[in-house]
Amino acid sequence: MEIYFYKSNAHGGSSEQEALIKKSLIDYVQKKYKGDRENRLCGKDDNEKDVLLLEKLCDALNNAEIKRGEYGKPYIAVKDTDFAGFDGSARGAKLLKCVEFSVSHSGGLFACAVAERKVGVDIQEIRKADTFGIAERFFADEERAYAKEHGEGGFFDIWVRKEAVIKCTGRGLAQGLSSFSTVGAQSLDEDKKTVFALLNEIELDGELHGKYSLLNVDISPEMKCAVCIFEG
Repeated sequence: MEIYFYKSNAHGGSSEQEALIKKSLIDYVQKKYKGDRENRLCGKDDNEKDVLLLEKLCDALNNAEIKRGEYGKPYIAVKDTDFAGFDGSARGAKLLKCVEFSVSHSGGLFACAVAERKVGVDIQEIRKADTFGIAERFFADEERAYAKEHGEGGFFDIWVRKEAVIKCTGRGLAQGLSSFSTVGAQSLDEDKKTVFALLNEIELDGELHGKYSLLNVDISPEMKCAVCIFEG
């Protein structure tokens, strides 16, 4: 997984945002493909094929459409015809179709997370908000307790984590922010105090069953960021 950050006010669906998404995807594919080549012995013919395939991959990404799924999750629409008549077309199309991405923008910053599995990223500039009211409406009990203990910064730590999760699953707000918790509670026997801490992994039930890793990314004191990735 890679997370790319750009100074930009690009908004959803804009040509600038699409250009940044494609720039991120091309960089990711180039790094991934270079790593794959280094992990195997290549003869002259293989090297020539690899160079041509990488060129095809980059061209396909540049020409691809950015579309949105049923719940608004963006994806890259790659066509098999982008590799028509090319030796290795199936391999190239398969590689691109397994690459997923997620985007977010706030406070003049744009983020794009790219991975070969479901991924979600969210960034949020810390700003004045009705944190108590939002927490009461959308947070689980443990999350409300954590936000109360850690104040405004703690609230935004949780908010970006929850946004990252629903972007990763692809369900968006239809999933229900209060249907899961990104905070765990632990009782300390010595003083009978309950401590609330951010979880590194959560497990969802039902249709979205599976384990999801969560990570808060340090950017600046004024900006919060979290990424969620599906583990299976």
